Amino acid sequence: MSPIACPTDEVLTAFLLGDLPEPAIDAVREHQEVCPLCESRTRRLEDRSDRVLDELRQTAHRMRGDAFAAPGAGIVLPGYDVEESPVGIGGMGVVYRARHRELERVVAIKMIAGKSEEISRLLRIEAKAVARLQHPNIVQIFDIGQNGGRPFLVLELVEGGSLAQRIEEGPSPPRWAAELVRALALAVDHAHGQGIVHCDLKPSNILLTDEGVPKIADFGVAKWNESDAFWGGDGPRRGTPGYMAPEQIDGAANRIGPPADIYALGVILYELLAGRVPHLAETAAETLRLVREQAPLPPSRWRPDVPRRLDAVALKCLRKNPARRFADAKALADDLGRFLDEDSTARPGRWISRRPVALTAPFVLLTGLSLVAFGVSTLDAPTLAPSPRSAPEPAPEPESKPPEPPILEPELQGDGSIRLGAAAASVSGPSLIFEHSFGNLGFWHHEDDRASWVFRLDEPARFRLSLEYANENGAAGNRFEIEVAGDLFTALAIGTNNWADYWKFPIGEIALPAGVHRLEVRPKPPLLGALFDLRAVILEHL
Repeated sequence: MSPIACPTDEVLTAFLLGDLPEPAIDAVREHQEVCPLCESRTRRLEDRSDRVLDELRQTAHRMRGDAFAAPGAGIVLPGYDVEESPVGIGGMGVVYRARHRELERVVAIKMIAGKSEEISRLLRIEAKAVARLQHPNIVQIFDIGQNGGRPFLVLELVEGGSLAQRIEEGPSPPRWAAELVRALALAVDHAHGQGIVHCDLKPSNILLTDEGVPKIADFGVAKWNESDAFWGGDGPRRGTPGYMAPEQIDGAANRIGPPADIYALGVILYELLAGRVPHLAETAAETLRLVREQAPLPPSRWRPDVPRRLDAVALKCLRKNPARRFADAKALADDLGRFLDEDSTARPGRWISRRPVALTAPFVLLTGLSLVAFGVSTLDAPTLAPSPRSAPEPAPEPESKPPEPPILEPELQGDGSIRLGAAAASVSGPSLIFEHSFGNLGFWHHEDDRASWVFRLDEPARFRLSLEYANENGAAGNRFEIEVAGDLFTALAIGTNNWADYWKFPIGEIALPAGVHRLEVRPKPPLLGALFDLRAVILEHL
C-alpha cells in the first residue's frame, strides 16, 4: 500500500473502534509502525474517558454499512466502478481508485470520515473556494457528492510520488531545491491573492508529476475568505508539528495569515537542503516547544555544500516574528529567482524541461482533506546567468510592519450582496480574536481592537451597509464606527437575545467606485464590556 499521511484524530478514533474497512485498518496500523507520533496520538485517544468512547461505540454500528462499506462489499457510486481496496488513507478519509464509466477516465474517489450535515456543508463551501485556484502548480477538484450520507470528492488519480518520498532519498541539489520552492512560492502567492492560506504545507502535501513538476494539494485546513463560520476542522490547532509556524501553535486564528505559509515553505526548503527539518524532537509537544523557542541552525550546519545565500533565504522564512519574514510569497520567489540567476555551477534542476512540457500525468491524493486535482499546463526553463556559486549573505533586515492583508475578490451571494466574513478579517488589538468554533470576531473588549477587510470592486456601485452580529450586552449602550472609502459611520451596538442570536443591522448607504477599498470596524470610546460578536459585514446592492 502507498505511504499515507498522518490521519486525523477522527480517523484514529474510527480505527480504535474498528469503524474502518479492513484494508484501511491495515493501512493505519502499518503507518503507526513507522510513525511514532501517530502511535503516541492513538494511545492518548485510547486513554480518553470511558464515557466518550462509550458514546462513540454506541454509534459505531449505525455508521457501519454507509460510505465505508464492509470488507468485500465494495463501494457503489452511480456512474463509477470503484475498486474494493483503498489505495491510501488521508487525514480525514479513505481514497479509492475508480473509473468513470461514461468518460472512461480513471479517477480517485475520496470518502470523508464523517457524515454530519455540517461536514457536508463546509466541505462544499471549501471545494468551491479551492476550485477557484487556477495555477499550474496547484491541483484542482473535479466533483463533489454524497454517498450514504457521507460526502466524497472526485479527484484526478495521481499514481506518481510526493515530495516526501523524494526527500526520503536524501538531501536535494541546492539548485533543484531552489527551483522547486520558487515554483511553490508563486503558487502560494496566487492562493494568497484569492484570500486562501493553506496552513498545512509539507512535503506529503506536494505531489510531483513524472517530470518532477510540483503540485500543491490538500487545502483541507486552509484559512480562506469565503467561509465566515469555519476555519479548518475541530480543535484549537491546525497543521503538522515541525512545519507549523510559531503563531499557529496556540491556535489563535486571528494571528494566522500568509506568513504562516511562508514559514512552511522555509521548512520545506530547509529539509530539501539539509535532509531534515529545522526542529526535530521525539514528541510532538517537544517539537512545538522548539518551534516556539529555539532559533534554527543554518542548513549548511548539516550539509556544508549548501550555499550561504540559500542559508539566508531559509532562515529568513523561519523567523519567529511573522513581520520579519518575507513580505509575501512573491518576495520569497523573487529572492530564489535572483539566486538561480546568479548561480552558474549546477545544471538546470530536473523538474524543469528546456521546452514546454504537457503536464498530463495522473496523481492520487493521499493526504489530508485533499480537495484538488490538476489540469494541463506548460512550463519553460528559466535562462540562467553565470555568477559565483556563493553570494554574500544579505544583511539582516530591520523590523518591518506586518504585511498588508491579501486583497479579497468577493463573490456575489445568491441575493446579489457581498459578504465580508469574520474569517477573512485582519484583526488587531489586545483582545479581539476570530473564534473559529463560532465563526465570529469575539472578545471585543478593548477600545483599540480593530477588524478590517481589503477588497476589490470591479465596477462602481451603491450599497446598503449592514453588520451581522450577536450582542447580549446591548444594555451597555456601546457605540462603534465603520470607516470605508473616506466615509465614517457611527452606530449603536443594539442588543440581541443572547450571544448565539445573530441579527442583521443596517448601518447606512454608501457609493463605492471601482478599485481596492479598506473597511474597518472599531469601538467608539468608552467601551463597557463586550462590543458584540461580529459574524460578517454585508454590502447589498441598491
